[in-house]
Amino acid sequence: MLSPLNASAEHKHRIANAVALAVSTVEIDPRSVELARFSGVDALGIGEPDDARRQAIRDYFVAGYGRARCTESRRAPDRLPEPVSLFNRYASDQVKAIRAEEIRSYSDAGDVEIVDFWSSTRSRYVLALLQSLNTGGRTLEERSTKEWNAKYLELLRAMEDWKPDEGASFTDYFNMKANTYQVLAEKVAPGRAPDNAVDTLLSFLSASYASVDDPMQWFFPASRLLNAKDAERAYYLAAMRNCSSPVLALYAEIAVTLTQPGEPASRPKSTG
Repeated sequence: MLSPLNASAEHKHRIANAVALAVSTVEIDPRSVELARFSGVDALGIGEPDDARRQAIRDYFVAGYGRARCTESRRAPDRLPEPVSLFNRYASDQVKAIRAEEIRSYSDAGDVEIVDFWSSTRSRYVLALLQSLNTGGRTLEERSTKEWNAKYLELLRAMEDWKPDEGASFTDYFNMKANTYQVLAEKVAPGRAPDNAVDTLLSFLSASYASVDDPMQWFFPASRLLNAKDAERAYYLAAMRNCSSPVLALYAEIAVTLTQPGEPASRPKSTG
C-alpha cells in the first residue's frame, strides 16, 4: 500500500511512522490483529525504519499474538506467525527480534463459535440470486445482457428490503450485506449501472459506520476498493471521493494525492 507513493523519501518516512503508530492503536482481538498485521510490516519496509516505528509495531505484535487464541488457531510453541517473522528482519540493537516465548498463548479460548451465515429466509434468497448472477455472469459479455441486468436489479431490490432484525446480529447482517454489495460492485459490467453498484456499497458503509463495533471490520470492504488494480482503482477512488462518508472520502483523497499527483480520478459515466 505504501510502496507506490509518489512522495519524497522524507514524506514517506513520516507517513510510515504515522501508519505504524496508527496500527499500534488498533483494538487487540484476533480478527483485528489479522486485518492490521501486514499494514504494520508494510510500514517497516519504507526507507530505513527508526526505533520508534519498530517499537510501535513490536509492542502491538507482542500484545496481539500473545493473547489467548481459539483452539484451532493456536500455533506450535516454537513457530512464529509470518508477520512476526517479517518484523524480525527489521530488528535493531535497541528493538530486539520477537521471541516465540513472548507471544506464546498461555490460555486456550476454546473452539471458535461458528456463525451460520445465510440462514434467514431473506439472506438465503439474496444468496441464491447472487449465485445465479455469478453462474451466468462469468464473462463481460454475459454480464452485459438485459437478462443479467434484470437479475441484478432484482437483487438490489431484495437488498434494499433486507433489515438488520431479520434473524442475525447486526455484525452478521453487516458482513453478509457488505460482501454482497462488494461482489456486485466488482462484477457489474461497465456502462450498465456500475455507479449504482459502487455507490450503493459506499452508501451502505456510510450508514453503517456508527453501528459496527469494530472499525477494522467496517473498513475491510472499502480497503478492497482502495487496493484494486489500476483502472478499477481510479474508478473506485472517484466514487469514494464523492461519497457521504468523510472517512472514506478522506482515504480516497489521500490515495489520489499520494499516488496520482495532479491527476485526479474522474467518475466514469454510466448509461445504465
